[in-house]
Amino acid sequence: MKKCLFIVPTHIMHFEHAYKLRDSFSRMDFNADLMFILTNEEESRRFEEGGAKKSHIINGFPRGSDHRGIITVRKLQVIEHAMRSGYEYAIVLDCETTFTRSFNAYEVAKYLSEKKVVYSTINKLIVTGK
Repeated sequence: MKKCLFIVPTHIMHFEHAYKLRDSFSRMDFNADLMFILTNEEESRRFEEGGAKKSHIINGFPRGSDHRGIITVRKLQVIEHAMRSGYEYAIVLDCETTFTRSFNAYEVAKYLSEKKVVYSTINKLIVTGK
């Protein structure tokens, strides 16, 4: 079984951030995989022109303000895909993330799962429970 997958939804307006995340990830040792999520073949082609690999396309997601919650739906579908693909843990990151040091991604994901802890720095939300 594969251990841990970092999932990063992105789109063409954020490719620069995604490339920085990819580069910071490649300099670290996480014992994890990194997968970028894109909406269509055109985005995937353009993303890979920048040297990105391991992208996955989620089709059928229109964009725009009339489609609230679309990003959450995309993330949930990719988590389901990760579990079906044999990953034990999936961690969803925003593409503006940058890694500054290595850590054991599997142990962190296992701890968060066992303790039922959710962290969100944007909303300053910390949820714990059993």
